[in-house]
Amino acid sequence: MATAADMTTEKSSASTCVGPRRGKFYHQLVTFEIEGVLHRISKEGLVCWSQFFRDMFEIPQAPGQREGDSDENPISLSGCTNDEFESLLEVLFPHVLIGSEMQGTEVPSFTDEGRVDWSIEIVETLGYAQGPFLAVDHKTVYFEVEGLVYHVCRYGFETYSLSVFRDMFALPQGSHEESAVGASSEEGATHENPIKLTGCTTSEFQSLIEVMYPRQLSGPPALTKEEWTGVLKVARLWDMPVVAKVAIEKLSAMDLKAVEKIRLGKEHGVPKWLKEGYIALVDDLSIVSQKEMETLSWQTAFRVLWARDQIARKQEADGGSVSTTQTACSYCNYVPATSGYGLTIRDLNAALTRATPPPGDKSKLVADKVAEVFEEDLKEAELRDTAVPEVADT
Repeated sequence: MATAADMTTEKSSASTCVGPRRGKFYHQLVTFEIEGVLHRISKEGLVCWSQFFRDMFEIPQAPGQREGDSDENPISLSGCTNDEFESLLEVLFPHVLIGSEMQGTEVPSFTDEGRVDWSIEIVETLGYAQGPFLAVDHKTVYFEVEGLVYHVCRYGFETYSLSVFRDMFALPQGSHEESAVGASSEEGATHENPIKLTGCTTSEFQSLIEVMYPRQLSGPPALTKEEWTGVLKVARLWDMPVVAKVAIEKLSAMDLKAVEKIRLGKEHGVPKWLKEGYIALVDDLSIVSQKEMETLSWQTAFRVLWARDQIARKQEADGGSVSTTQTACSYCNYVPATSGYGLTIRDLNAALTRATPPPGDKSKLVADKVAEVFEEDLKEAELRDTAVPEVADT
């Protein structure tokens, strides 16, 4: 199995490189010809899985004469049909996030749209009359993030970003009109003139690249909590709802604490986390440390305490549950007097079990109070939670 170093171009040192250095991901293209059909694709997918292609690309050749560097000088492959090769490419370069636990990832029309962009777009090239035509074309783009330049395939950005990058790449060539990320169509075509992306770090961008272009057929890579959080951040920033949903699934499986759910739910629009975090704190404040509470805003902390107080008052008025057995007789389980724990006892001869309301009552009280007190926060998170949008079916 190839390592990350095998599949990427090493960064140039500052002393030998003028301008931004190359990032960890610097995709290079190669052109193949099979049965008179040209395929211009990223080398990375082939190098990752095949020693045959790794050896092929390491053969030294004179600059400008290397086979596969241009459509005029493609690498001719034998032993397979064009259909077989295209099927292989569909597996090596998936245009849906395979292996995800989410439902609805492979929306047919959404998949077809991605396929038209990069997989079955057939155009004549270089003035061939009866010669080869281009069947698969992995167009690339240069991005710069924090002084590092990344040369990556466009299809992931075009497929998963419903507006930002799709609109950017739709700008006519030569246009000086700017896209949502501030790039004109002239930017991104060369290493010297990359599209500069703001609002994310190199670590966050590289994690996103690993998710969109996985190096394993089982699906998204095994990232850390911090890396998946970075993926979620940029997915929200660049309108990538499918990527965001995968990140949410992966993070949800990592046993997030209540305070983490509140913070991340607010920052990235995840109403499920927000509601779960609020319910956990309002129900039992002992699960969180003082240091963790200090990471929340004072407004949030106040509302948590206010909600708890309101629930305690209602329980006292209605005859709420006893959370300790100290008020019960150890021999007969009867309550001898009114407790100081918010329990109103109407019958001193009643057994403790009969004075305690059903367990589900408090859970409903907490859920209802959270929905009331944090209504605005939950609505805002719902608006940001784009999930897989309806427009994918049009």
